[in-house]
Amino acid sequence: MKYTFTLNPSEGALNTVAYKVCREAKRVYLQRLNSINSSEAIEFGVTCEDNNEINIVILEFTTTNANLKTGVLDGSGFKLDEEVATVPIIHPDAEGEKKVYKYSKNSKRNFCIINALSGEQVNTDDGKCELEVMVPYVAVEVVL
Repeated sequence: MKYTFTLNPSEGALNTVAYKVCREAKRVYLQRLNSINSSEAIEFGVTCEDNNEINIVILEFTTTNANLKTGVLDGSGFKLDEEVATVPIIHPDAEGEKKVYKYSKNSKRNFCIINALSGEQVNTDDGKCELEVMVPYVAVEVVL
């Protein structure tokens, strides 16, 4: 089943990206949704194999932080939660092109690190992640 929903970006948003919350066994991750940008609105499309509701995460990137919004998409449409969380932007600063960060994986906590410029999720499956120097990132914990 294919769903679409439209968002009007908030004032000051430089980049708006939407993600579908996906679950696999004990792993929870975000899947970036394709979008069509117009001058005033952004249309997102998502495909679902069943008629269950889909949890959506929206990040609106500004110059200093990201505004995190959540919502639910189902057969009756998209319902955006009214609560907005502000997520600080991380700026890795070091010599070279990339910096490797190692961390202890915790199966009870699922983190996603997202490049604020591209909206792409950084691979964190092996207990480490490579971040490009001088590129802004946000870290989001995905909780069910």
